Amino acid sequence: MTADRNRPRRGNLLVYAGIGVLVFALGAVLGMFVLSQLIRPPVSPTAEPFAPTEAPSPTSVTLVTMTPTAGVEPTATPSIEPPAPTVTATPCGPVPAGWVPYTVRAGDTLFGLASQVGLSQESVVQANCLVSPELLTGQVLYLPFNPCTPAPLPGWTRYTVRAGDTLFSLAVTRGASVDEVTRVNCLSSPSIRVGQTLYLPPSPIPPPPPTLPPPAPQATPKPDSPFSERAGALDALVLAPGGPNDPNFVPCAKKKGFAWISVETESGESNDLQHGQWAYYFACEFSDPATLTARMTGPVGAQPFDVLLYVPNPDLQMGKAQGVVAWSATCDLPIGLYTLTIQDDQGKSAQLTFNLSVTDIQRILPVPRAALAGTTFQVYYCGYTPNTTVEIDLYYLAARLSDGELELRHADSWSVTIGAGWAKQQLPSSPDDAGILYLLQDRDPVLDGEVQLRLIR
Repeated sequence: MTADRNRPRRGNLLVYAGIGVLVFALGAVLGMFVLSQLIRPPVSPTAEPFAPTEAPSPTSVTLVTMTPTAGVEPTATPSIEPPAPTVTATPCGPVPAGWVPYTVRAGDTLFGLASQVGLSQESVVQANCLVSPELLTGQVLYLPFNPCTPAPLPGWTRYTVRAGDTLFSLAVTRGASVDEVTRVNCLSSPSIRVGQTLYLPPSPIPPPPPTLPPPAPQATPKPDSPFSERAGALDALVLAPGGPNDPNFVPCAKKKGFAWISVETESGESNDLQHGQWAYYFACEFSDPATLTARMTGPVGAQPFDVLLYVPNPDLQMGKAQGVVAWSATCDLPIGLYTLTIQDDQGKSAQLTFNLSVTDIQRILPVPRAALAGTTFQVYYCGYTPNTTVEIDLYYLAARLSDGELELRHADSWSVTIGAGWAKQQLPSSPDDAGILYLLQDRDPVLDGEVQLRLIR
């Protein structure tokens, strides 16, 4: 009996086993439910449709920071991304012809710039391929014209760009920055062109030069020229009254009833001339003296040339002459026949033909024979022996003696080298030269080189 009491009953064991199986099954089901709730993704809210009228702005992303709870691992909740809108792209072609670049400045807006040039915002957006109406300082746009108006700062003045100028050099030399000059002048690029007008600060005033003691007073030197009065080594000359001209000659004294030319030559005997001689040609009995012109033609091969016809003549009595041509036969002119034609605009004309030949004596010819003080004369030496040297003296009128003779004092001397039979030199005069009448003379008394010239005051 005792052994039977200590042995467990079979029926009780079966009951306990069934209860354990049931508890296990319920725990498994409950665990799976809880696990499914933890790992299931959150449900996205229904997004509203998005239909923008302009180009979309970049979508912002919100970062969510989770505060961890004790005993629970934190999990990050991702931000919700809105669906990308569908936008029809506007075709963007080349910049319209004639539009110019403009650099956006601080404070510029798309609306303000479009209004200044008379366009809509959409036109400016499309021409410049803009993806946003927001503008950035320094951004380059193309517009029909530059809407900027130059605004010079106080004290700035206009400056015209010269060859070699650059924007950098102009800014640096005026103490300004390149950006400042660019902004004031509404420049869209650093390139500038010759003749362009810019506003720039005034040029810096250079420091005053150091103060120096005044120079000691000195006598003003008299301008030096061969005509200047000076103490000469040669004795004075006395010339008898008269000269190479005929003192009784009066131009146009004869009345012929038609236009003609009256002539006085150095020889006074013929219309023909030799190298080194001069002549005066007077216009007589023309209809309209105010319109007179003169022209000289020479031998075959010589070019025709205009000659100066003027009035009055300082050396001769004019008589009834309406104009005069002073002509010098310089040594470099070709020999042969020459014709002088004088005419007016009423159709009246007159001609005079003469022959020019080589001189048979030595002659000195100043061109012109009379001129204002300060003139540079061209002096010709004609008919001299080739490859020789000639000594020349210059005298000036010092006094007119009681018997009509002229006293001349020595002014200067020089040597002339003769080439192929003739030579030429310049003889400058000064406005302060003494006297009015001068004599050029070859020092060799055997030769006939002597001529007068005048300075007119």
